[in-house]
Amino acid sequence: MKEKNKLKWKYLVFPFILLLLFVWTNYYIDPASIFHNDSEQWENMARSIVNGDEVYFAFNNGNEREVKHHLIMQMPDQVDCVVIGPSLAMCIDREMTGDSIFYNLGESGADLYDILAQFGLMEKYSKKTERIIFCVDTYFFDRNIYLNREIHLPLISYAEYMLSRLGAEPDVEIVHDDSSDKNDLDYVKLKQLFSITYFQESVNWIRKSQTLFLPDKRIGIVDQDFDYYNYAYYRNDGSWVYSESFANRGTDLVLNEMEEYDVFNKFPKNCHLNEYNKMIFEKVVQYCIDSNIEIDLFLCPLSPLLWDRLQSADDNYFILDELESFANEIAEKYDLKITGSYNPYNLNVCNEDFYDERHIKHDKLANYFDFKAKNQKF
Repeated sequence: MKEKNKLKWKYLVFPFILLLLFVWTNYYIDPASIFHNDSEQWENMARSIVNGDEVYFAFNNGNEREVKHHLIMQMPDQVDCVVIGPSLAMCIDREMTGDSIFYNLGESGADLYDILAQFGLMEKYSKKTERIIFCVDTYFFDRNIYLNREIHLPLISYAEYMLSRLGAEPDVEIVHDDSSDKNDLDYVKLKQLFSITYFQESVNWIRKSQTLFLPDKRIGIVDQDFDYYNYAYYRNDGSWVYSESFANRGTDLVLNEMEEYDVFNKFPKNCHLNEYNKMIFEKVVQYCIDSNIEIDLFLCPLSPLLWDRLQSADDNYFILDELESFANEIAEKYDLKITGSYNPYNLNVCNEDFYDERHIKHDKLANYFDFKAKNQKF
């Protein structure tokens, strides 16, 4: 009888130990810095960029929004050019634009509130720029995106401030409830503690770094011993450089990712451009013109494979056509420079020009698009 009880306890204790190891790994490795989100480190990262250093996340992931938040606060009061938009524009660098004082403020998945917050931050802290390269993407216009996510909430007050500067109101009420925000954050943390995906990311970091021991800091400065093969980094203008291991992945792997990409959820079905978002976008353009800021529009194409998947779908995916027509109308109305197209066949872009499902390779950005100022001469 005692032997049977011992066996029962063994079967109970062993899974419990495995669960503890699983949770401990997610908390300790914490590849997205969910449990180690120290504002000071993101501030230090931004300061290093402004001081001319190239910097990296020790886990290839971190709080991009806080880095760019502090970058806006610490960059010079007068700059030549900034890039605003999602990750599609994060690789645009100083050399492509030809500007002396240039900062890329792009961040992954930037939506309407993220972008308005950056305008609001620059307004609040009296940061002036002569030119803005605005990457026009569906996330700015897709209400399902920006009304059903929480990643922009820490900076939402700056977005609200910018809306007031534009003479506009949010299309839905933004409720500020510190206790609710805290509960949401606690829920996210709890969810990630038991996340299989997060565990896989943690294990991948352990496998890549070949150690269970964390570096002293979760951020670092690129130096002569930097591991370019395994780590991405920010250049000293805030632009993003992918790791060599990611940038040099085989074409077959990238094509397979394009085939599996959830394109039908990324681009809303049977969805027309929302009049509210069109109004806000035009007000942003008018604000820039009234502030003597030159604003250039950038449309980043889909890969031919993704474009073909949308075109062959039974459902109607016309938001990209409508958005491109709207962007061109605004460019013509306000005499703005516009470069790019969502349709890759308009630009002769190839599947091989992409790092992954959506992001165009750095050298191809320079080849296909003109990011120099409209009146810039060389």
